[in-house]
Amino acid sequence: MGAGEYYKFIQQLTKRELEVIEAVLAGSLRYKSIASSLNISVNTVKTHLRKIYLTVGVNNVEALAALFHGYSRNKAEITPKSSLKKAKSPQMGDKKQHFFCRYVL
Repeated sequence: MGAGEYYKFIQQLTKRELEVIEAVLAGSLRYKSIASSLNISVNTVKTHLRKIYLTVGVNNVEALAALFHGYSRNKAEITPKSSLKKAKSPQMGDKKQHFFCRYVL
């Protein structure tokens, strides 16, 4: 996997996991600094990172930072799974999940 190939993982990560990734990209490479910047415990950071590593297929913070190089919520992004809501299609009446792209300026 090369740098910037994170797009395929965005939908699989929660909003909080994406915040942990942003903290890593901002230079917080130690558990304690990530925890402090997000106002969560070190154990919570470890739990989030463990799940992130399993989801994206890396095994350390440096590899995670390399994979997500260039990621920012200020760019167009696909909505993380924690923000998705099931909605009925107005035409079909079914219960498919609708994925959409959100643009933040």
